[in-house]
Amino acid sequence: GQTGPKTRKIFEEALGKVLFIDEAYRLNPKTHGNYDPSSHAASAVQDPGVSDAIWREIQQAKLRWEKQQRDMEEQCLKLEQDRIRMEDHLKDLEAQCQRETDAALKKQMEDDRKKRMLQLRQMIIKENSEKTKMRKQKEEEEKRQREFEGLCPANYRWYQVEGGWRCEGGSHFRSS
Repeated sequence: GQTGPKTRKIFEEALGKVLFIDEAYRLNPKTHGNYDPSSHAASAVQDPGVSDAIWREIQQAKLRWEKQQRDMEEQCLKLEQDRIRMEDHLKDLEAQCQRETDAALKKQMEDDRKKRMLQLRQMIIKENSEKTKMRKQKEEEEKRQREFEGLCPANYRWYQVEGGWRCEGGSHFRSS
């Protein structure tokens, strides 16, 4: 007998606030204390003892809650879309970075190749220069040898001595 007045008192104290009632379906005389979850949400009816003001407040709170749920779902969807866009953007940036890295490496490799080619050319030029110098020295030595391979005016052979060439007879001398 005291349940109705106590319930009314609690509802009145909760006016303007949120009141959570565990197993509230038991308060509905139409359900006879049985709970049918499929019909409960769609067929919420004003319980006896709940004033019209409280019922309107509950319905407004329910509408606000449903709107908040929709807003949160929309926000989650937007966040997911933003995440996907950011991942795509990150992939684009990574690809661009890879292309730039590849281009930089390719340029570095090309620069290194050109540098090695230049060094190789310089080595070849230096080697050719040294070979040319040695060939000229050899040719000059051979020329001197040929000059002195002949015979002196007295028909003697030439021999290399200190400071030049002397003929076999000893009477002729040429400086190197």
